[in-house]
Amino acid sequence: MNKDPIRCQFVTYIRALLNHGLTLTFLQSIKQGNDWNYLHALSDIDKLNIERKEKLKASVKWVERFVEMLHFYSSCACCEAEKCGLSCQACGTRTVEKVVQLFANEGYDYETLEPEEMRYTGSGSPMPAVEYLVCQTCAKLSLTYHKLHHMRYILFQKCEDRIETVCSNNSDLSSEQVVETCMRSSKWINSIASEYMEIWRKIELDDF
Repeated sequence: MNKDPIRCQFVTYIRALLNHGLTLTFLQSIKQGNDWNYLHALSDIDKLNIERKEKLKASVKWVERFVEMLHFYSSCACCEAEKCGLSCQACGTRTVEKVVQLFANEGYDYETLEPEEMRYTGSGSPMPAVEYLVCQTCAKLSLTYHKLHHMRYILFQKCEDRIETVCSNNSDLSSEQVVETCMRSSKWINSIASEYMEIWRKIELDDF
């Protein structure tokens, strides 16, 4: 096993989300029970993720509304834009090359991941989806920023998908056995961990 402390904590983070995917109360219960092992991993990984997210944000000059929308919508996609000669709607300086699409089916509480009614506190009523015409640089960085901001939710969705796959093949497993089966899939865990750790590493090295 890789003894990198960050990777080890990330694996514990994934285990917590797998347990939460089966109970939908696990994150609340470890907080109420003051489970140091899980809480320490959740806190440290979230702290590292926020630090990298804020460093990335500090490197760009996005209009406030664009940042608000990246926070508000939990899903994000990107596609090519038609040549139009317009200025980027995020930074206002470079020429449009991409379309960033933001959408969501529901809101969520970051701490507990409980579904919430989508509520927007800014001006104007939110749409089910929005599009921004952006430059190449802002497209790349906004996708990364969105992935960091919604990390816990995105990872939870991956865990739910994995649980569904395991349960569909082994319907008689207990909750504990489902978690352990998921955790034994080193390829799956490593792919998730490596994705985020590579993002954090590149931001730390200003390679983004």
